[in-house]
Amino acid sequence: MSIGYRSTAILFGGLLTACPSQPVPGDTETDGTATDTSSGSETTSNETTPTTGEPTTTGSTTGDTTTEGDSSTTEGVSATTTEETTSTSTGEETTSTSTGEDTTSTSTGEDTTSTSTGEDTSTSTGEDTSSTSETGGDPPECGDGVVEAPEECDDGNNEPDDGCLADCKIGMGVPVGPVELPDPDGAEDLCCIVPLPGWFLDQSGAIVARTAQDAGPEGQEAAHLFQIALPSGNDPAFWDIVEWAGEHGRLPLQAGSPPGESRMFVAGLVDTEAQMPGSGGHLWLANAHGDGSTEFLHDFEDLPVAPTDLAVNGDIAVVGNHAAGEPGAWVLRFDGSGALMWQHDAPVGVGWSIRYRGVAIDAEGVIYAVGERHADDSSSDQLFIEALSPAGVVLWEVTQASPTHMHALPSDVIVTADGALAVVMSQFDADVLEDSILGYARFTADAGAQTWWKDWTPPDGWSVRAGPADVEPFGGLFVGVGEHEGGMSRTRVFRIDKDGAVLWATKQPGGDVRDLLFFGPPERIYAVTKDAILQYDSW
Repeated sequence: MSIGYRSTAILFGGLLTACPSQPVPGDTETDGTATDTSSGSETTSNETTPTTGEPTTTGSTTGDTTTEGDSSTTEGVSATTTEETTSTSTGEETTSTSTGEDTTSTSTGEDTTSTSTGEDTSTSTGEDTSSTSETGGDPPECGDGVVEAPEECDDGNNEPDDGCLADCKIGMGVPVGPVELPDPDGAEDLCCIVPLPGWFLDQSGAIVARTAQDAGPEGQEAAHLFQIALPSGNDPAFWDIVEWAGEHGRLPLQAGSPPGESRMFVAGLVDTEAQMPGSGGHLWLANAHGDGSTEFLHDFEDLPVAPTDLAVNGDIAVVGNHAAGEPGAWVLRFDGSGALMWQHDAPVGVGWSIRYRGVAIDAEGVIYAVGERHADDSSSDQLFIEALSPAGVVLWEVTQASPTHMHALPSDVIVTADGALAVVMSQFDADVLEDSILGYARFTADAGAQTWWKDWTPPDGWSVRAGPADVEPFGGLFVGVGEHEGGMSRTRVFRIDKDGAVLWATKQPGGDVRDLLFFGPPERIYAVTKDAILQYDSW
């Protein structure tokens, strides 16, 4: 294992998660459609043991179509609140009659009668020209693609949901641009980002993980971890780590950190497929600090698990499926030193099996695992959630069909700031992810009772691939997705409140989101794609 510490050598280490803060709502646009599908849906709950966490009472659904904060602005119209008529005479009798509009009549010395036609003679084009009469220049034209004062932005008004509103004002969730990584050539096959709060002179930072190709002496893939400053990202990395696994590749796949701490954990797969075809590989787990020092690196050769998610809150929770694609899925709990405490095998039945996709752990140590109950004939996928006590006892489990589609493939689960569960998923009817839409739902943490289930439909022709979620500070969630149409792809990030209303949904060029982090200062959302870290303002 090798670490570069500027020009010093050290050991190895790890990565990811998020810290909530306090963004403020504002105006936005949207080109998608949000729908409440809570009514008419049924939840099957098999409660076996009461949870050890505290019961949480959540608000009920509003039943309304989701609306976003719209900005209502009048463009190019001169509004007059005071109307007056002025008559000026040179000594001859002059009569001025007004219809209520601003009119000026001037006598030439003869008896003259001036009557207003009802039009304001101070304007002619319908645009406010009060500023041009003094400067002689043309007023800024919102929508011409050129930013001129008092415009805050101008993108030509060709695309909604890009952070620039139709009145050339900046809305909520505006893209800030990608993070400038210290080594642009290293911005390939990124997977994870972990916050480092106040890591150096109170400046925020992060650890980023990616898979480095041909990094080992025999061309092995390696886990590459490096530190960056936020939000700039362009300072030289204080340290980086490159680690492979002997003759095998080492792939980082998931990462997490305890809330508010600079102690990081990363899980991945030791890829043995090249040397042992059909084996898939096995799980590895590591820990590191923000200074690049490490505490452990464990290979679990008897666990053929490809991790799909990791969460940390004291102990470490990992979920994953069989690395070789065979039947089998697991929930694993490790202590802070990386020692395996217990493993839970996913339930299986005649004609169906469980695949795990996401995991969360609350302050009481209760683990919530989410996945799909997959029909062996691929006819359906139902949402599956289960809660496990700190000792690994099943507290409750819920199987829930999508109210609108045959398939619901979850991508993540979080414990919200007010103690509920929020699940994100892709929903579709075909056997593959075609014409898929976003689904997101809220459940109680004590028994898995559904509070609401909502859909968001992308613009015509586009499909959604749901990605990770992170905690929004007022009971809602942030969500990152990839959108696809033919050969085109882009990234969209949502801010959703605790009632399921989409506060903003901003897109920019990109692809599927692999990790999502809400962190500050400054408070921003960082969306990790395969080759970039995209930034969004959270307010």
